[in-house]
Amino acid sequence: MKLKINGLDALIEDLENISNKGLISKGALVKAGEELKEEIKKDTPKDTGTARECLTVYPKIDTKKLKVVKVGFDDTKNDWNKWKGAYFNHYGFHLSYFGVKTGKYIDKHRGWFDKSLSKHKTKLENELMKELENEIGKLL
Repeated sequence: MKLKINGLDALIEDLENISNKGLISKGALVKAGEELKEEIKKDTPKDTGTARECLTVYPKIDTKKLKVVKVGFDDTKNDWNKWKGAYFNHYGFHLSYFGVKTGKYIDKHRGWFDKSLSKHKTKLENELMKELENEIGKLL
């Protein structure tokens, strides 16, 4: 008795294509990163100068098995002096006036970047899941 399954070759070919390119494209990750960047801009402390304009999104790793997009501040993309206010607000700083240390440690906005990421994490995950469902829908 023979068993014949129609379409098995097409299914194997589709699975090979998925494994070669990955389900979520680099463009979809960059798009989700851009949305996250806009949300982080809203959460950036107001007294950080031009730091809001220095947020960047770019692909960090793009291989067959792993795709990573970096969202944040980077001194290779922007000048450190433009976004150092956001850095020091995130980690806290020792206050000094005209070079004289006051002994005060300012941590009012400490951890603002991490809080912003955790606040918008579920929204970002939902966007990526929608993109994944669209990619799977195209294959079926």
